Amino acid sequence: MGPIGMQEMIFILILALLLFGPKKLPELARLLGKGMSEFRRAKNELKNTFDSHLQELERETRLEEARKNPPATPTYTPYSYNLDEYGRNPNGYGYNGSSSTSEPYASEPAVESHAAAETPALPAAAPVPGTVPRSDEHPA
Repeated sequence: MGPIGMQEMIFILILALLLFGPKKLPELARLLGKGMSEFRRAKNELKNTFDSHLQELERETRLEEARKNPPATPTYTPYSYNLDEYGRNPNGYGYNGSSSTSEPYASEPAVESHAAAETPALPAAAPVPGTVPRSDEHPA
């Protein structure tokens, strides 16, 4: 069954005119228009209420999922040091940024020996002509 055509519309208008009369027909049309607008308003309110409840449920579901499955990477705040008493990261992330699940610490801190600390200094570079030498440099 398709939409109402022109012939059906004319037949319905003639039938309404015969049943209700010319004086009552404008009043009925006005009431029909008001009823349709009220129905449309109620439909929009119901749709908005349904959408808001659906969004609330989705938000609660996302929060519950976030509580059950926390993010894999820890979040750090600037200037915070999340290290244990040995200077290692207790979350399993090594100094090179890699993560290891089997080994709690991806890499150990480097231990310097006294021999490495006493490396000879490099010879000073010659000053550039036309520049002011630093205080620890002697003019040549």
